[in-house]
Amino acid sequence: MAGKIYHVSQRKDGTWQVRAAKAIRALKRFPTQKEAIDFAKTVADNQEGSILIHKRDGKIRKTTYTYNDKEEKDEKEEA
Repeated sequence: MAGKIYHVSQRKDGTWQVRAAKAIRALKRFPTQKEAIDFAKTVADNQEGSILIHKRDGKIRKTTYTYNDKEEKDEKEEA
């Protein structure tokens, strides 16, 4: 896994945030999880990173490897 890891998680106030791993402050906050995920995908794609999406209870819902997916697509197209 290359690049940074970005977490999409819900805050105590009910909003959703995108935060880089080990960062204290969020990059950005959103009213919905979908908006946060869309933003995180853009950031992870630009930074060759990956995304960890959390459920409301904080547990991991899904891991998205944005950068690795790109590499896999490129390899399949060349084959």
